[in-house]
Amino acid sequence: MQQVEALGNGTCSTIISVQEIVRSDAENVPERYIRNPDDRPKSSEISLVPDDHLPVIDFSLLAHSFCFMTKSKLVRGSSCMHCMQIINHGAEEALPKVKAAAAQIFDLPLSEKKKYAMPPDYFEGYGQDDKAEDRKRDWIDLLWLLTMPPHSRNTKYWPLTLPGFGEAVEEYATEMQRVTYEILGNFCPRW
Repeated sequence: MQQVEALGNGTCSTIISVQEIVRSDAENVPERYIRNPDDRPKSSEISLVPDDHLPVIDFSLLAHSFCFMTKSKLVRGSSCMHCMQIINHGAEEALPKVKAAAAQIFDLPLSEKKKYAMPPDYFEGYGQDDKAEDRKRDWIDLLWLLTMPPHSRNTKYWPLTLPGFGEAVEEYATEMQRVTYEILGNFCPRW
């Protein structure tokens, strides 16, 4: 398993990268990622919500007019299902940009990624959520960034040297804040 000392902006003692584990030995999964059979979900416990039960909310109807059916779907999605799909929210252009920008960091060599390492006492940065040593890890590398409110951003964990990264995250965060406020405004008209 490849562990690399973190340098640069990050202060994490080591980064264990799932990508590097796979590159070095794709046949063997380290024990820290293998869940006990009793802790694994059983196929009978996995429930996929059929598309006809998942509320699909056309956000353009909420944003530009009062539409009772759309508003009732929003209420049902948040209170009953705790899940919904929002379409036509106006952030369609920002989403692929931020996905492409975030993907850039995962294409960097590990020596570059370690510059943005998650410190052991903080949640932002690149790495894994391995704060609790006594539990199994998810098979994932993370890039956690606080984007809103802007004054709370800790950009030392942001790979701002990547072309377009900062701009894409800024545009996406701004759009998500707008969508959030509009959703809240439909629950609380004075929001």
